[in-house]
Order: sequence, then C-alpha cells, then structure tokens
Amino acid sequence: MMPRIVARLDVKGPRVVKGVSMQGERPVGDPHDLARSYYADGADELLYVDTYASLVGRNALAPIIGRACSDVFVPIVVAGGIRTMEDIRAALLAGADRVAVNTQAVRDPTFPMAAALAYGASTIVLLVDAVRSGTTWHALTEYGREDSGIDAIEWAYKLAPFVGEVCVTSVDRDGRMQGPDVGLVDALRDLPCPLTYGGGVRHAADADAVLYAGADAVAVGAALHFGRTTIGGIKDGLTTLGRRVRK
Repeated sequence: MMPRIVARLDVKGPRVVKGVSMQGERPVGDPHDLARSYYADGADELLYVDTYASLVGRNALAPIIGRACSDVFVPIVVAGGIRTMEDIRAALLAGADRVAVNTQAVRDPTFPMAAALAYGASTIVLLVDAVRSGTTWHALTEYGREDSGIDAIEWAYKLAPFVGEVCVTSVDRDGRMQGPDVGLVDALRDLPCPLTYGGGVRHAADADAVLYAGADAVAVGAALHFGRTTIGGIKDGLTTLGRRVRK
C-alpha cells in the first residue's frame, strides 16, 4: 500500500490557524484557498480540525467542508467537537468522508464503538493527541488543553480494533518543525488498523522516517503553511528515497 501524505488544517472560526504544541495559534490562511492549493499539489487527504469546538461544544466546520467538496476530490476527515451520533451524521452530510473522535472517546469509550457500528468502522478515526510523560505518553483532550492521565499507547491499542484508523499527533513536536517523534510511531507500529502520524514533519526525510517506523500516512501542517516544504516536494523526495507514492 502506498503511503498517504495528509494536509492538516486546524481551523478557528473562518481561518486556518497554527500554533506550537497546540498553543498560541495564529492565522495562516483561508481554509478554502489552502485546501485547493494542497489538493492541486497532490495531497492524498485533508484533515480538518476545529480547534474551538471543544470549548463551545459543537463542530462548526460544515460550511467549510461543503465548500471544499466543490473543488477538492480527495478524502476529507473532520475532527473537533464530535460528541454525538448527530454530530457524525452532520459532518458526513456536509461532505466529510470520515470523522475523528478524541475527547468524547475518552469520556465514553463505547462511543467510537457505537459509531463504528452505526456508520462503519472505516468511517471512524480515533484521534490521539499524545504528550510525553516520562517513558511513555499521555493522551490529551480538548484540543490539547486537558491531560486525561491516560496512557496514550495503551489507549490507542485498546480502541484500535473498533475503528478504521488511528491518527496520532505528537503534541511536543506540533508546530515546531524540528523533526518527528519516531519513538511514538514505533510504539504504535503494531496497531491492527492504519496509523497516521503528525507532529514536527519538515521534509521528505522526516516523512520517510515516520513511514519506516510504522506509520501508513504522514500529516503535515506547519511546514506547509509556512512554506518550509510542499506536498509535491515531499512526494518527490520520497520517490528519490525509493518509495512509491500517488502522483
């Protein structure tokens, strides 16, 4: 299976934002313009995360997703504020292909299981925001604002059999563009479902290291938004390194 390169767009209100370790977000562009640009450059998937949804208790991405679907023809994943079956239904009706759950899954571990039964496991993604704590990682909720105290690795393995994919973000590396946490990927390499990793990826060599450690897809945000790299550049680099990628 060829690896996927995922463009991650963290959205607050009408703008894509980006911070460091999920803190201090600043506007970086229009979500529709960036989506079109990354799609044209070869993104295999778009991951939209509503950064404000956990505070207001609802996901507000439907208009943005609906507009993207007119110009973007790759799978779209929606995350942030997904707390009920109706939230999932609304996201799918807006045009999302898959829906990611985090905070509500921690509050009620039966939620992603029930969602998978209702909408199909391939539709549900477990989102894990992981921060290092000693020799392991803790799972954060509320867009990185709260430490659940749960071991992120054990958590991912516990729920992975019931979902279609696990998407893990290294909160320590998020937005820093200083390289990925390969150890986090390696700790999750035996999951029974596909794994997407994000956090710190700067270029093709970083993406290759993540894939070698066991991920199936690489999510890139800051390095794209700030011009450090491009989707096409990552794919060309991976091709040079001997990997087959979707063109």
